[in-house]
Amino acid sequence: MKNKHNICVIGAGKWGLNHVKTLIELNALGGVVEKDKNILKIISKKFPHCKTYEELNDIVIKKFEGFIIATEPSSHFQLAKQIILNKKPVLVEKPLTLDYKSSKI
Repeated sequence: MKNKHNICVIGAGKWGLNHVKTLIELNALGGVVEKDKNILKIISKKFPHCKTYEELNDIVIKKFEGFIIATEPSSHFQLAKQIILNKKPVLVEKPLTLDYKSSKI
């Protein structure tokens, strides 16, 4: 079955893993970005067809139709900004930012 969508999850901890599992069920998972190499190894073993990346960059952004950000809240805004500036849709786990001052584009 061909993917309906090609979505990338950024952050594969507790919440991120829930998104990964859901996207797999929907046949929509394109990849996972995770800084923690141990978590990436677990993802690769559990889901061998999943593409994994250690960091988000413009090349990775171009490979996917959309993104889900499930990292620590302090990184949400900067990651979302990078994705939006690349004209890609993004879902961000709350909060988008920790304070309004850090939400300037």
